Amino acid sequence: MIIFAKVAEFKSFTRAGKELGIEKSNVSSKITKLENRLGSRLLNRTTRSVTLTEAGAGYYQFCTDILSKAEEADNYVESLNSEPRGTLRVSVPVDAGPMIVNTLVKPFLEKYQKTTIDLCITNRKVDLVKERFNVAIRAGSGPQEDSSCISRQIMRSTNALFASPEFIRLHGEPKSVAELEQSEMIVFASEEEFESKVHIKATIGKNAIHITPKYRLKVNDMKTYLESTLSGLGIAILPSGFVKEYLDKNKLLPVLPEVLFPEVAFYVLYPSRHLKSAKLTMFLEFLKDWQPIL
Repeated sequence: MIIFAKVAEFKSFTRAGKELGIEKSNVSSKITKLENRLGSRLLNRTTRSVTLTEAGAGYYQFCTDILSKAEEADNYVESLNSEPRGTLRVSVPVDAGPMIVNTLVKPFLEKYQKTTIDLCITNRKVDLVKERFNVAIRAGSGPQEDSSCISRQIMRSTNALFASPEFIRLHGEPKSVAELEQSEMIVFASEEEFESKVHIKATIGKNAIHITPKYRLKVNDMKTYLESTLSGLGIAILPSGFVKEYLDKNKLLPVLPEVLFPEVAFYVLYPSRHLKSAKLTMFLEFLKDWQPIL
């Protein structure tokens, strides 16, 4: 049943075998035996695809419950071990991927040598329970709502304007919002927002303002956005907490610090109905001291 669930999940005998550490021929043989025992075809197979039959789709729902219970059993035993071990399935946003690898995944794996991490870098909101993820890290301006998960904020940062010393030396520092709108800016936009017209909301004190940026560069990758700012291509809106290192080294300078933008926050989510294993407990503890740097 577990083998069948993996084939149904990946729509592939080969990928299911790799996930389970068994040969493709063994996977196919087990599925055939299962179908013979049940007296019903569960999968439609062609040379190009594997799809569920009506019976297979219904049977898969029961199998996912079996998988969930098996993982809970594993977690129970793991929770009794003082040393974390095993695989953590973690989902993180695309823009935060490199940062999370460098500042979180790398030190965690170095400290806990018997753990491995399956890191899924996607902006899709994965279903932690159905897709059997242990943890998801998500960015947003408000709490992450998911009735099947526990959600906890792990970091929050204001967004503010920054530019490189080279840019300020060549173009001068704007002293007002009007001057800012005449200065060269770099604009960040998600792939979904890429074709939209850029309007930026901000506040000065308690007053809401709108900024119409002048720009020649728009990017949808946070690392590239930062590098473009460091190289002097324009003024950018960046999370203050993420760029402290560059401020300390005078590689970036604040611009119009009284102008503030909506905060960015990171949240960790994990399934509420699962017993926490030692590896998950230690990962959550690691997050308490996480210091992200772009």
